[in-house]
Amino acid sequence: MVLVGDLDSITSPEGAEKAASFLPNSTFVEVANVAHVTALVDYSRCASDLVVRFVRTGGDAGDVSCATGYNEIRVVEHFPATLDAVEALPDVGTGARGQAVIAAANTMADMMSRWYSMYGEDVVGLRGERSTQPD
Repeated sequence: MVLVGDLDSITSPEGAEKAASFLPNSTFVEVANVAHVTALVDYSRCASDLVVRFVRTGGDAGDVSCATGYNEIRVVEHFPATLDAVEALPDVGTGARGQAVIAAANTMADMMSRWYSMYGEDVVGLRGERSTQPD
């Protein structure tokens, strides 16, 4: 079995598919919205369950359609330096309250996508601050 994330910047999906073509009876699975190492820290349990099934059955991954169901990674393009620079959306609210809601939602969305894809790593966060995981 060759698993690859469609957002993998280390092993491209094209390269992984080519590698799979050299392995007789291989199963190639491209996992949507995932970067490198698809089956570790797999909170959706699709890729890791596929690996377990593949190993237990001696080579049958079964239904791999779950690989298309991972949530899209969403990141914020840039963070405004002031609340006045946040663009409020009419359906969220206007003025400072709407801007604060958008700023908080964007911050949480960015944090969640970074945490999910970089869990356990030292990362650069908002405004270049560093976050280090405790020992």
